[in-house]
Amino acid sequence: MLIAAFSSLYHWCQVGNPVNAQRGHWLLSRVFLDLERAEEALVHALWCMELTEREKDSMEDFDEAYAHEGLASAYAFQGKTESARNHFDRARELGELIADDEDEVIFLNDLMGGDWAGAIWSGLRAEYGCFQVDTAGSSNSKEKMRMCRAGSGRKEPQESRREIAGS
Repeated sequence: MLIAAFSSLYHWCQVGNPVNAQRGHWLLSRVFLDLERAEEALVHALWCMELTEREKDSMEDFDEAYAHEGLASAYAFQGKTESARNHFDRARELGELIADDEDEVIFLNDLMGGDWAGAIWSGLRAEYGCFQVDTAGSSNSKEKMRMCRAGSGRKEPQESRREIAGS
């Protein structure tokens, strides 16, 4: 997994553009989180954000949201709750502005679905009343996601994805 992510970044740095490099660094940050290597995850999340800010005009509307999601995840994994919360909030705000309905649902599911930081990350999601929704086969997945984002206001964990989807 790590070799594939580095290979992808290398390839896109050779033949791609800054957007490809930004996404490659986001991918590496995610992989390092999965491998529980917090320092490397943060380094790549910071590089992702640097490219996002420098090349803002080249990015899609979801790229900045993912850059903040990467930083929120890396900071949460390290127990840096205030930084994690700030980037989580910004990622959520930007996620709700994503123009394409499908892209918005994918991003918000990614934002609400990560569990790289255990209790801290789960606590942030629960605080917002958020949970992941399986939108497969839904004719109105954006509306379904809006209901998810609104949550119930409860602090306890929400139902599992399977229970929500009615499977």
